[in-house]
Amino acid sequence: MSENTNKELSSKVKSAIFFNSKRNVFPLEKIPKKISKKSPEENTSSIPEPRMNIPKNIMLGGSLINKMCSSELSIFAQDVNIKVTLMSTFGIKCGIATYTSYLLNAINKERVIANVMPFVKYKNFYKVDNDILHLQHEFGIMPTAITTNSNIIVTFHTISTTPKIFLKQLESKYKIVSYIVHFNEAEKILRNNTKKPIYIIPHGSVINPYVNTSTKKEIREKLNFSKYGISNDDKCAFVFGFQSGDKNYNRIIEASKITGIKLIISGGKHECGFTNKLDLTNGNKIIFLGKFLTDDEIDMFSFACDLLIFDYVAHHNAYSCSGAMHRVVGSGNPVICSRVNHFMDIPEYTSCLKFINISELILKIQKALELKDEFSKKALDYANNTTWEIVAKQHLDVYRQFADIDTVVEKVIEEKVVGV
Repeated sequence: MSENTNKELSSKVKSAIFFNSKRNVFPLEKIPKKISKKSPEENTSSIPEPRMNIPKNIMLGGSLINKMCSSELSIFAQDVNIKVTLMSTFGIKCGIATYTSYLLNAINKERVIANVMPFVKYKNFYKVDNDILHLQHEFGIMPTAITTNSNIIVTFHTISTTPKIFLKQLESKYKIVSYIVHFNEAEKILRNNTKKPIYIIPHGSVINPYVNTSTKKEIREKLNFSKYGISNDDKCAFVFGFQSGDKNYNRIIEASKITGIKLIISGGKHECGFTNKLDLTNGNKIIFLGKFLTDDEIDMFSFACDLLIFDYVAHHNAYSCSGAMHRVVGSGNPVICSRVNHFMDIPEYTSCLKFINISELILKIQKALELKDEFSKKALDYANNTTWEIVAKQHLDVYRQFADIDTVVEKVIEEKVVGV
């Protein structure tokens, strides 16, 4: 082989395959390090380092690559179907089940074959064989044994501040290849306790379909707000989420009385047993629905109200995200939440307002109503930057790092190029 041919082959190999979330093909030396345009300290997600090797027959048979161009290489990404099993609670009234349902639907729009193996009550043994087993981890609802040869990726929905022993047990028992968390603080905790790769992918958010298509008056009339004693001119806040003793309803009620706003509290019961009995009474300013709303009802109530308020009790020994907040943050209304570990992922002032006591809550309610358009836009911008479609593509980037797809790519190349 001539020196010129060797140089040409080397150049072709260097431009071989790395696919980002939009399936672009980048030369290896120009692979972007981050998805986010923010500074490294502010990044909410990372593109993993490239891991795919060039198949051996391509390295040896330079004539095959010589007959290909980068546009043909990009087609190979669409021919490689990664098979992923999401292991999670599913099909029940549970935050992790809801998260998995949204992620599954978004992933299946990509070139991925994804299915779910649900956790079933009283069933402790599961067998999975796929390219990737993606475990949705939450304390208290995990099976005791999983039999699998798959590479395992774990998303932690709650992070203990002292995870070392648990991680050691997990990694000694299973073929853990990486972890996913939703924000920087969680990554820092894991980084100090494991050598496995850790990827930050934000919790997905929903864009309310009524934003820019309806008016509050129309939706309030559709929901018959008058039966709750709420007129079109009344200011009201929506308190969305499961019933829980960890939610400070009494503080929100007290703040609503002082500010003159009305409250609509959904308060559906959790099916995994995380429910404390609530003693809430409907009154002139408090409407306690006490039920699990349909998706359309969630969209309508969150859009028809003026504020979205989340007040959780602080837990200093763990970090987590609020699925309820992400479900309604794209409703075109200001978000107000307590300054606790549940809301570390949503930045204060640029996306929401936060408080630590009732005095601050009262001030933040007044500020949100005064600057409603400004803080509505900020919340909606945050939702648009963390949609499930964006989140699914970021997951796909991680899956590609740990799926054994070299052999599949080799087969596709042989089928496309031999005989050309």
